[in-house]
Amino acid sequence: HNTGGGLPGNLERILGKVDRGAIVDHPFPAHQSMLALQKLGNVEDAEAYKTWNMGVGMIIVVEESQANEVIAIARKHNIPAQVMGEVTEKPGITIVSQGYFGRGLKLEF
Repeated sequence: HNTGGGLPGNLERILGKVDRGAIVDHPFPAHQSMLALQKLGNVEDAEAYKTWNMGVGMIIVVEESQANEVIAIARKHNIPAQVMGEVTEKPGITIVSQGYFGRGLKLEF
């Protein structure tokens, strides 16, 4: 569950323990309400991912071979699910932004 540190902070907390990182190159599109809040508050994309997760409520890190099964279970319960990225051997978190200010830009954390 994404709290405290948002998307990059939670991934770092999970993967940093095993000296790994992640690239999130297919995040869910940001909801229009998130984009509107960014614009109104002049909240940069990196801060929005750290504070609001850009609307992502949960991340499940599994072996690649388990991804389809996990997605199928989520969808069976009407929970949107998709593969958002992959674990890397290099520590650090990279997110390809879907935010208001830098859609498509790589954010490094």
